[in-house]
Amino acid sequence: MQQLRNIFGLVLVTCLGFFCGVLAYGGISGGRIPDNIWVGELYVGGRTKSEAIELLEWLHESLRDREIVLNAASTDLRIKGSDLGIGIDMEEAERLIDRIVHSQTLIGRAIDSFKAAPADAHVPPPLMYSEPAVQALYERLAAAIDRPPVNARYDIVLQRFVQERMGAQVDRGALVAAILEGFGLGRPGAVQVPVTTSSPQVTLELLSRLRITECIASFHTEFDSRDRPRSSNIARAAGLIDGAIIMPSEEFSFNEQVGPRTREAGFEEAKEIVDSEYVIGIGGGVCQVSSTLYNAALLAGFEIVERRPHSRVSGYIQAGRDATVYYPTIDLRFRNRLEAPVMLSLQVEGNKLYAAVLGDPRARRRVEVTTRTISTLAPKTDHILDATLPSGKEVVEQEPETGLIVETLRKVFTGDGVQVSEEVLSRDVYPPVNRILRVGTGT
Repeated sequence: MQQLRNIFGLVLVTCLGFFCGVLAYGGISGGRIPDNIWVGELYVGGRTKSEAIELLEWLHESLRDREIVLNAASTDLRIKGSDLGIGIDMEEAERLIDRIVHSQTLIGRAIDSFKAAPADAHVPPPLMYSEPAVQALYERLAAAIDRPPVNARYDIVLQRFVQERMGAQVDRGALVAAILEGFGLGRPGAVQVPVTTSSPQVTLELLSRLRITECIASFHTEFDSRDRPRSSNIARAAGLIDGAIIMPSEEFSFNEQVGPRTREAGFEEAKEIVDSEYVIGIGGGVCQVSSTLYNAALLAGFEIVERRPHSRVSGYIQAGRDATVYYPTIDLRFRNRLEAPVMLSLQVEGNKLYAAVLGDPRARRRVEVTTRTISTLAPKTDHILDATLPSGKEVVEQEPETGLIVETLRKVFTGDGVQVSEEVLSRDVYPPVNRILRVGTGT
């Protein structure tokens, strides 16, 4: 028993000595950073907090003159730290050093002193940057790199399908992280600009699966390409329709596909027909797109659900074959009554607007569309008295146009020439445009 008491006393004395040593060790080494600690490129192990802060202040200044090279597509862009306001966030740096200093207990440090040297620990430096400068760099890179995905399409002029194209966008969050990492490595070098890709909705593989492989109907009209606003509206509306896929029995709406004709949607002011008068309106020229598409739909054998003629004969298409639209009240709607999906293709080339229906060649039919004039409507002359003109002087303010009543018919034949249907599509009335004569009554 006495022997056990002696052993216990020896252990107690040893433990007390150990803990006294721990306290002594803590008093000597307190406030110092543990060994083998790196902050970025700086070795701060064994240093005091103030010594570590001094090193980080030196790094803060040196970062201004460092350079990285951004690999952006085929262009290399050299960036200095000062260009982006790169530096050390000193407030966060002090908090970081405090956390490192207090990361080990006194007992833990004492125990570690009896172990082999610990592995190096690397802590990233708390870098900061100028948000406006980084945003400006991002926008510069995005302007050079970003591109939307492009659907597979059909070139009506060349009569061939065109491969889809992947989209690309600069990843802003990853860009900032890559730049900071590049400056924080201590050996700035090349940094690849991070880019994400996006897939188009329509691919050649999809079209093949849908059996959309050939042009089964097409139509074109011409316009004055020197009228820039009207040409722009035609191209804008055509682009919004190009690539639309219509499934069997599905109905297509021009207004739903194109949407409101507003400046915000990319449309401009141009001449259009409203109540038999030529006026300036936003989206002028869009009716030429609807009329061209209407004829392609007729030749494809679609069921016409809704269509309305203009209030006067248009200069770009035959009477009875036009289709006016006005968002949201007047629409062009047709239904795909073929047994396979189809895709609409609209394309502007020079002063021509092309519309095509693409689909399964087995669905192709020979279609004849004809119009005949039922009667003509003679215009009248309207006189307007004008005291600003000398008495007896006459000035023609508006030239007359003869009105028409026309009937449009469609016949559909099989591939071997057998007629399968005949229908009257419409009987349209185009009121005459009266001659307006201004008659002087002045002295």
